[in-house]
Amino acid sequence: MEHWLISPKATHLLGIELAQPLIAALSLKNDTLPIVLLSGNLGSGKTCLVKGLAKGLNISESITSPTFTLSQWYVGHINRMVIQLMHIDLYRLDQSKLADEFLTEEIQEAINSNTVIVVEWPERLSFVPKNCWRVELKIETEGRRALITSPRLD
Repeated sequence: MEHWLISPKATHLLGIELAQPLIAALSLKNDTLPIVLLSGNLGSGKTCLVKGLAKGLNISESITSPTFTLSQWYVGHINRMVIQLMHIDLYRLDQSKLADEFLTEEIQEAINSNTVIVVEWPERLSFVPKNCWRVELKIETEGRRALITSPRLD
């Protein structure tokens, strides 16, 4: 699905909209966590989209890019259900082996919890996690273009 984003507000609203199918995926209670692979150049709006997603997950904490910490955890509540957002930024991990190990460890930590995982700079990985969403943000002359691909159910 393609979206044209003419402002940061539009990017934020798209993040809020994206939260709904991710919440639905959490309610399935299967053994896979909803993972969003978020690609885009520096300044393309990745953190802005994650801020909108956090709002859609009813998270009130201030969202920042985890470039230096590699991951940040946030907590929200929807209908008495605790929902966590794990925001990962692989930009500083320039070796795919390190990125792979880090993501695998973070996923293991989140297993058996209501956690949505967002991974910035997934290009650093040597593999693509199963059943993940893909969001690609591209800077265009008249704004930004977001290409969203939902998971294939194998």
